[in-house]
Amino acid sequence: YQRSVHGEYNWDCNSTARQRLNLLLIQALSAVYQSRLPYHFTSGATASNDELYSGNKEYLKYIEETAGKLAKSVLVDLTEWKKNDNTQKVSTMSLEFLNVIVGYGAPCKPLDALAAELKGLVGSRPPADQFGPKTMAALDRWRAAVADQ
Repeated sequence: YQRSVHGEYNWDCNSTARQRLNLLLIQALSAVYQSRLPYHFTSGATASNDELYSGNKEYLKYIEETAGKLAKSVLVDLTEWKKNDNTQKVSTMSLEFLNVIVGYGAPCKPLDALAAELKGLVGSRPPADQFGPKTMAALDRWRAAVADQ
């Protein structure tokens, strides 16, 4: 069984490649959403991308909507995997998604709700590598920042 994305590529449903690609795209969107980009430059008449787009509400809304669609797609797959009792895959991908939220998301209530849902999907025992405990500790600090708002 394979799913077709944009009618161009068939993803193997047993793979996590599409979900990982979605998380990478969310990271990229997060980078261009910043009001001041790390590669800002001034060069005469040439304007930097952050000068051109950072105040454009339509552009920012588009980024938010696109990132939301990508996140929803990952959540749909996580829910489906959970129904099929694929606990390890759900836990690992949920942890990777949490890492993206903690690393790239600004602490806010909507992301906090998503983080709480993902933390539940990770379960009480995250994968026993260094990635799991560090992400969960960072998540606790991140969620405390939301609570302080």
